[in-house]
Amino acid sequence: MRKVKSTMKSLTAEEIRQISKNTLDIDVSDGVRYKRFTPGQYEEYGKQAFLLLRSNCPAGVCLDLCTDSDYIAVSYQVREKARNWLYFDCYVDGVLCCSAGQVPVGGGAGEMRCDLPNEKGASRRVTVYLPHLVELVLTGVGLSDNASVRATSPFEKNLLCLGDSITQGMSALRPSSAYPVQLARYFGMNLLNQGVGGYFFEQNSLDKGIAYQPDIVTVAYGTNDWTVCKTPGEYREKVRGYFKTLTDVFPEAQIFVITPVWRSDCADMRPIGGFPVVSDILREELRMYPQIGVIDGQTVMPHIPTLFNDGLHPNDEGFMHYALKLIQCISGNL
Repeated sequence: MRKVKSTMKSLTAEEIRQISKNTLDIDVSDGVRYKRFTPGQYEEYGKQAFLLLRSNCPAGVCLDLCTDSDYIAVSYQVREKARNWLYFDCYVDGVLCCSAGQVPVGGGAGEMRCDLPNEKGASRRVTVYLPHLVELVLTGVGLSDNASVRATSPFEKNLLCLGDSITQGMSALRPSSAYPVQLARYFGMNLLNQGVGGYFFEQNSLDKGIAYQPDIVTVAYGTNDWTVCKTPGEYREKVRGYFKTLTDVFPEAQIFVITPVWRSDCADMRPIGGFPVVSDILREELRMYPQIGVIDGQTVMPHIPTLFNDGLHPNDEGFMHYALKLIQCISGNL
């Protein structure tokens, strides 16, 4: 973290809104807050405080602009945290040039500054991914005094990623390590990351009124269901209801389902049974949807504990393996 220069151009709330991407809605009534979900979805996640906190984290959200500024500075306020770290990843013309953050998070207010490569004042595309595991309010965005600023055009296609903590990006340190960001960057798509740590198959988390029409949807639940569901029948009913609703909400989207990935305790037993049961039932239920692509989660992540933060959540290196495998699988079916 570095102190922001006193002579700088401060963007207005409307300018910040224009350069903000990968969010469903933006609230500028008290700073800038990003909304990844509809009011109805927030009502569902609000039934448990820890789920609401995680849904309030701006996973996948970025600032995307063209500018000739010497630097970009972001001031912020942290309200709550799902993990005790935060990083901002800054790309210049597609190259990661800065990853600025802090561990632990510390106090509520902070400033992030990334110096930008300056080639004789040329305008470059600058993309800053926001911390994905803290509830964040932006209180300002600054550029060099007299710098130009222009919002970039949206991509032609939309990606929606549904899932639990791994989809949200836990436990990567850096927000652009999360596989939804990597997929969106590779395929050149707008992103809506609706991953929520701790969640499971629940059809009520889908909103038919959502103002986002994805071309591709990825779905990655099941590992929490292994703990939450008490019987195979209960889990089967959850899966069946979820995909009935999902295909009703997004009838035109190309859907890819990732079965639960390897975890260090997968040899354990739960009331529902052994870990393979969640993938087996999922595959059985998806047979009635031949249009849905199924990706074997056991082949997505290497079975190496050091690529996980805690035996369950990939670290930054682990996410690179995860994303690469997904890119290969999805590319072969587009």
